[in-house]
Amino acid sequence: MTTKYPFEAFFDEIQADPEPFVSAVFATLDSEFLVMPKGPGFVHYAVCEQGYEALKQAAAGLTNWIPNEYFWPPFPHQCPS
Repeated sequence: MTTKYPFEAFFDEIQADPEPFVSAVFATLDSEFLVMPKGPGFVHYAVCEQGYEALKQAAAGLTNWIPNEYFWPPFPHQCPS
């Protein structure tokens, strides 16, 4: 059986059994967000994760957000690697 997408079906067909159409769409989803860039000028994921967790802790789970209190130097490109 070949995959049939919602745009290939009539509305009544989708309404009668939406699950195969939902599965077909979700099976094709990709995210560039999941692919971390690498190379000069990019922070390694582990370093980014540690920084994020430290920021989240300092900012009370990001509910107390005051940027000038958390960032020094003020721009990421000034941070040592």
